[in-house]
Amino acid sequence: MGLTAVVYNTKDKIKNMYQLDTSLLLNDKLTGEVYLKDDHSASDIVEFNTILCEKHIGNIAYVHFLYNKLKTILTDESIIISKILYNGSHSGDIIPAAEMEKLNEEIQCIKKHIDEKYDDEFTRFIITISELQEASITTNNPIVFV
Repeated sequence: MGLTAVVYNTKDKIKNMYQLDTSLLLNDKLTGEVYLKDDHSASDIVEFNTILCEKHIGNIAYVHFLYNKLKTILTDESIIISKILYNGSHSGDIIPAAEMEKLNEEIQCIKKHIDEKYDDEFTRFIITISELQEASITTNNPIVFV
């Protein structure tokens, strides 16, 4: 068990990847996930992958470790504390693309406070969250916890 997040690709990118008619594709308004109107339309597609970026943030113990360390740097209302690290195995939650600038500010704050003792753990987390953030900005889709 652990915490994993994804950012879904855009409808146009999926259309081009699989050479599909846009009328066959639907978007989930909340997550941005693209899916087919009719599963039978995809009979020629061996693997229909709509995920642009998928990252395993960590197992429950690692998420708990990060939560405890970063809670001393960030506020309870921060995106990282309240929407990412609050639980080591949540799913179904999203961070809207509109919040990516604030998320970036929090990432920069963490970078300023990195303790050499925990440098590897924080660096791995920062890289993971930054990649999800970049994918969200690129697609204008939210980060989705699965």
